[in-house]
Amino acid sequence: MPDNNTILAVLQSEIGLAGLLLVFAGFLLTKTASVASQYKTRFKILCVVTLVSFLGDLGLAFLCVRILKGNPWGAGSLLCDLEISLALTALIGICGLIASI
Repeated sequence: MPDNNTILAVLQSEIGLAGLLLVFAGFLLTKTASVASQYKTRFKILCVVTLVSFLGDLGLAFLCVRILKGNPWGAGSLLCDLEISLALTALIGICGLIASI
Protein backbone atom coordinates (compact mmCIF):
# COMPACT_ATOMS: atom_id res chain seq x y z
CA MET A 1 0.00 0.00 0.00
CA PRO A 2 1.40 3.45 -0.92
CA ASP A 3 2.19 5.84 1.90
CA ASN A 4 -0.04 8.82 2.72
CA ASN A 5 2.18 11.34 0.90
CA THR A 6 1.86 9.40 -2.35
CA ILE A 7 -1.89 9.12 -1.94
CA LEU A 8 -2.17 12.86 -1.24
CA ALA A 9 -0.06 13.64 -4.31
CA VAL A 10 -2.31 11.50 -6.50
CA LEU A 11 -5.38 13.14 -4.94
CA GLN A 12 -4.06 16.63 -5.70
CA SER A 13 -3.14 15.74 -9.27
CA GLU A 14 -6.52 14.14 -9.93
CA ILE A 15 -8.42 17.15 -8.61
CA GLY A 16 -6.26 19.49 -10.70
CA LEU A 17 -6.67 17.32 -13.78
CA ALA A 18 -10.43 17.16 -13.29
CA GLY A 19 -10.54 20.96 -13.12
CA LEU A 20 -8.56 21.30 -16.35
CA LEU A 21 -10.81 18.80 -18.10
CA LEU A 22 -13.90 20.67 -16.95
CA VAL A 23 -12.52 23.92 -18.38
CA PHE A 24 -11.64 22.12 -21.63
CA ALA A 25 -15.16 20.66 -21.86
CA GLY A 26 -16.64 24.13 -21.37
CA PHE A 27 -14.39 25.45 -24.12
CA LEU A 28 -15.55 22.65 -26.42
CA LEU A 29 -19.20 23.40 -25.71
CA THR A 30 -18.79 27.06 -26.60
CA LYS A 31 -16.71 26.18 -29.66
CA THR A 32 -19.42 23.76 -30.84
CA ALA A 33 -21.92 26.61 -31.10
CA SER A 34 -19.67 28.62 -33.41
CA VAL A 35 -18.39 25.96 -35.83
CA ALA A 36 -19.97 24.83 -39.06
CA SER A 37 -22.60 22.12 -38.84
CA GLN A 38 -20.34 19.51 -40.45
CA TYR A 39 -17.93 19.69 -37.47
CA LYS A 40 -20.49 19.88 -34.64
CA THR A 41 -20.71 16.13 -34.14
CA ARG A 42 -16.93 15.87 -33.88
CA PHE A 43 -16.83 18.49 -31.13
CA LYS A 44 -19.81 17.00 -29.30
CA ILE A 45 -18.19 13.55 -29.24
CA LEU A 46 -14.94 15.04 -27.98
CA CYS A 47 -16.86 16.93 -25.29
CA VAL A 48 -18.60 13.74 -24.12
CA VAL A 49 -15.28 11.87 -23.97
CA THR A 50 -13.79 14.77 -22.01
CA LEU A 51 -16.66 14.66 -19.52
CA VAL A 52 -16.26 10.88 -19.12
CA SER A 53 -12.58 11.41 -18.35
CA PHE A 54 -13.56 14.17 -15.91
CA LEU A 55 -15.85 11.74 -14.08
CA GLY A 56 -13.07 9.14 -14.05
CA ASP A 57 -10.71 11.64 -12.41
CA LEU A 58 -13.32 12.44 -9.79
CA GLY A 59 -13.71 8.71 -9.19
CA LEU A 60 -9.97 8.37 -8.64
CA ALA A 61 -10.03 11.32 -6.24
CA PHE A 62 -12.84 9.59 -4.34
CA LEU A 63 -10.75 6.41 -4.26
CA CYS A 64 -7.82 8.37 -2.78
CA VAL A 65 -10.04 9.76 -0.04
CA ARG A 66 -11.32 6.28 0.75
CA ILE A 67 -7.76 4.94 0.98
CA LEU A 68 -6.76 7.79 3.28
CA LYS A 69 -9.71 6.90 5.53
CA GLY A 70 -8.32 3.37 5.92
CA ASN A 71 -10.06 1.39 3.20
CA PRO A 72 -7.28 -0.58 1.44
CA TRP A 73 -9.41 -1.48 -1.60
CA GLY A 74 -7.77 -0.16 -4.75
CA ALA A 75 -4.54 0.98 -3.09
CA GLY A 76 -2.44 -1.45 -5.10
CA SER A 77 -3.55 -0.11 -8.46
CA LEU A 78 -3.64 3.59 -7.56
CA LEU A 79 -0.50 4.64 -9.45
CA CYS A 80 -1.46 2.53 -12.46
CA ASP A 81 -4.87 4.21 -12.48
CA LEU A 82 -3.14 7.60 -12.41
CA GLU A 83 -1.02 6.61 -15.42
CA ILE A 84 -4.12 5.53 -17.33
CA SER A 85 -5.85 8.80 -16.46
CA LEU A 86 -2.87 10.85 -17.64
CA ALA A 87 -2.66 8.89 -20.90
CA LEU A 88 -6.37 9.36 -21.55
CA THR A 89 -6.08 13.08 -20.86
CA ALA A 90 -3.14 13.36 -23.26
CA LEU A 91 -5.14 11.52 -25.91
CA ILE A 92 -8.09 13.87 -25.42
CA GLY A 93 -5.79 16.89 -25.76
CA ILE A 94 -4.26 15.55 -28.97
CA CYS A 95 -7.71 14.78 -30.41
CA GLY A 96 -8.84 18.27 -29.45
CA LEU A 97 -5.94 19.82 -31.31
CA ILE A 98 -6.59 17.68 -34.36
CA ALA A 99 -10.32 18.46 -34.29
CA SER A 100 -9.71 22.19 -34.17
CA ILE A 101 -7.57 22.17 -37.30
